[in-house]
Amino acid sequence: MKRKDKRTADEAYQEHLTTARAQVALLADHLSAHAKRQAMDPRNWGYVGDLGETVKRLGDVLQSLGL
Repeated sequence: MKRKDKRTADEAYQEHLTTARAQVALLADHLSAHAKRQAMDPRNWGYVGDLGETVKRLGDVLQSLGL
């Protein structure tokens, strides 16, 4: 099977790393905005569910990185 990607493994890795870091920064921004919305409606369990699912998925991500 012929590889279609003409980048080296390091080039591809660096591109993915840059993207991942940007996504982590975006996640931090969205967590802050989510926390502000929750603070305005602290009895709403929907925010708890949102964050619980996020925590679970982040755990999966960390596990995929061997952590």
